[in-house]
Amino acid sequence: TTSATITQPSEALNVVLGVTSIDCFNNATGTVSTTVSGGTTAYLYHWSNGSTTANITGLTAGTYTVTVTDAHGCITSGSGTITEQPGTHVCITGPDTLCQGATATYCLCPGIFAPGDVLEWTVSGGTIINGCCDTCITVRWNICDSGSVCLVIHRLNGCVATGCMKVVLKPVPSPA
Repeated sequence: TTSATITQPSEALNVVLGVTSIDCFNNATGTVSTTVSGGTTAYLYHWSNGSTTANITGLTAGTYTVTVTDAHGCITSGSGTITEQPGTHVCITGPDTLCQGATATYCLCPGIFAPGDVLEWTVSGGTIINGCCDTCITVRWNICDSGSVCLVIHRLNGCVATGCMKVVLKPVPSPA
């Protein structure tokens, strides 16, 4: 008779994923890393995005699945989901139709401002006369035709959100 000894790895093949989500809306900064244990080294990696490395970087939002195969053909898999910060729609309130020379107040909609945000207002067709860096500004409209009120929000985490509001500026009516 012939005898054979079959050895098993001391631990079953296993993969644990580490996920780093996207830092700002619409960026490709996500990562998924693997920690593989058990089975028999060397390991082969096949990701759902076609990558064949142990760790993947530069990812957009979504779920990424890896299949790990050890030296004896044993297989395990795992999935990680990359999330991203929600996009900040910059909402501006205030009148959108005025007469030339009018003064109006424009504000960032409630719930968007966070402590530490830096606000950068710009106006086309008018002059900011109060509140340059606050959640509300006062604008004196100088021209006829159209203008705009725009706001850039610089977040503490380095993200930037922007929004603009078009304003129609009518000529001052002539006395009858």
